[in-house]
Amino acid sequence: LLPNLTRPHSLSPTQNTHTHTHTHLLQICQINTKDLETRANLEVMILRELNSKYIVKYISDFMLKDTEIKTRVVVTELMIDGNLNAYLNRVFSDGKVKPAVVVAFTKQIILGLSHMHDRPKPIVHRDIKCDNLFISSSDRSLKIGDMGLATPEDHARKKSGTLQFMAPEMLEEHTTYDRRVDIYALGMVVYEMFARHVPYHGLTHAKVMEMVLDHKRPEDWEAVLPEGPIRSFVELCTHFDQNERCAPFFFLID
Repeated sequence: LLPNLTRPHSLSPTQNTHTHTHTHLLQICQINTKDLETRANLEVMILRELNSKYIVKYISDFMLKDTEIKTRVVVTELMIDGNLNAYLNRVFSDGKVKPAVVVAFTKQIILGLSHMHDRPKPIVHRDIKCDNLFISSSDRSLKIGDMGLATPEDHARKKSGTLQFMAPEMLEEHTTYDRRVDIYALGMVVYEMFARHVPYHGLTHAKVMEMVLDHKRPEDWEAVLPEGPIRSFVELCTHFDQNERCAPFFFLID
């Protein structure tokens, strides 16, 4: 069922690319350093361990033969309707996403994160954002994907992620962090679903870092988030003090 794969000549040695069959997504990773090999092995290990309807399903992985650079192919299920951003832009072309839709997707993200976090050795995703959440439009089912930065919680040291979704403890010097950074990112994803742009949209990376470290929210925060339970939920998730940040699972009860 897999296509006849050859080395992707357009890639630099540190890049990944993707191709797909009718049912599978193939991530092609060229490995030319020890660090890249370690990272690729960790990603595959995490994918193999996770088994939830709310996480993109791992199928297999293998090494390509007769390539100039060591090349690994990771096969996962194909989410044919693309990521959450693409879906919302297509379905809500006027930019006005219905709160009920946001609530439904948020619940599914929570269930996926719960599977990653509530295990003997918790896994931190570290890059939760709409671009890494994938949709099947037939039943609006959502799955968390792209485990490229995921790590066991006890190995979470490096400041990794997408800046606009990174909790302040990931940006501060001499601080440690844990699974609560995914909860912060979840809150920012809810904001992103309503806003239809990333948090701190249009600002330089330096300005984003300054605002997060100064505990300042995006300027359009109140205009974007509906007043009431949704805004309260997001503000609990995105509390700048990680010790005050909520576990979001009570949201499922509501």
